[in-house]
Amino acid sequence: MKELFEYLKNIHELLEQIYTITDNQTTVLLAPMEETTNEEEDSFKEESSLDMITQMSDYKEELTEQLMKAEDLFQKEYDKCKHLASSSEEVMELKRLVSGVLERKEAVVEHEQSNMLLLKSRSKRTLEVVHLPQNPIEVSNAYKKQQKIT
Repeated sequence: MKELFEYLKNIHELLEQIYTITDNQTTVLLAPMEETTNEEEDSFKEESSLDMITQMSDYKEELTEQLMKAEDLFQKEYDKCKHLASSSEEVMELKRLVSGVLERKEAVVEHEQSNMLLLKSRSKRTLEVVHLPQNPIEVSNAYKKQQKIT
């Protein structure tokens, strides 16, 4: 039974880490984007924010893989030991820990959904209508300038 409790504590710790990263992503998404007169600088800031969010997502993906492995190990151990629960205190503690894990999972999912809405909102704000000048030389210069940015 002791191993079951250890697995659940490990699962809860992984969920806490995932939640913290998700919360940090929220902070980045809510950070005000100060627009300057320099389009290249604004573009760099936006790319930097998105890179940061991507890096956090990659790390969250690694943690999620660890979480799934830990959950599988817990399930296998639970299947072996469920009939060994000898006291009602052990059963109550097991239920309490499982309940805590489920609550944290739900909080992570809700936070992720909120971040998706923030990301959609942010992407809509950054999209804007581009007015192309009619002069072919200006069009060419604008294209070259855009190519340097990307």
